[in-house]
Amino acid sequence: MKFRIIVLIVFFSIFLTSCDTIFIAVPPSGYTLNMVTSEITESFDISEINYVKKFLEVEIGDGITFEKTDSTDSMVNVYIFKLEDKNIAKERWNTLIQNYGKWTKKNYLNLTLLNQGYLRISIKDNLMVSWWKDEWIVIVYGETAESVSKELLRFFKLLKPVYSA
Repeated sequence: MKFRIIVLIVFFSIFLTSCDTIFIAVPPSGYTLNMVTSEITESFDISEINYVKKFLEVEIGDGITFEKTDSTDSMVNVYIFKLEDKNIAKERWNTLIQNYGKWTKKNYLNLTLLNQGYLRISIKDNLMVSWWKDEWIVIVYGETAESVSKELLRFFKLLKPVYSA
């Protein structure tokens, strides 16, 4: 009985202290990069979307990038990558963490059993907020990355799953 109570206390302590990052939102699994591009251009005022393979020096895979303004008209760069499967995404996420997040346990959470992770760190005088879930990696990079990342999380939560017939 005591063991169960201790386990429950530990579980709820971990759950409550990391609430923001447990509910990470990404596009549904059925979405392609082209579908995400279409949804983004319909929902936001984006002038140009480019295809990329990496973030700064880190090779990640197929992705898109665009500039997004926040409510204060500050510009940030957004990178959205979709990998072939969850294992490759996890591997690339770990590469990103090794390059940028290994020294900062305070702003880094990796929930391997849930196939997701979160990283918030300053790089070259800019803030990087990034998250990984399933086969998606999202990176928001710029001075106001925090507010834009919250906007993208809300946007991804609203996307409807795609079902094939």
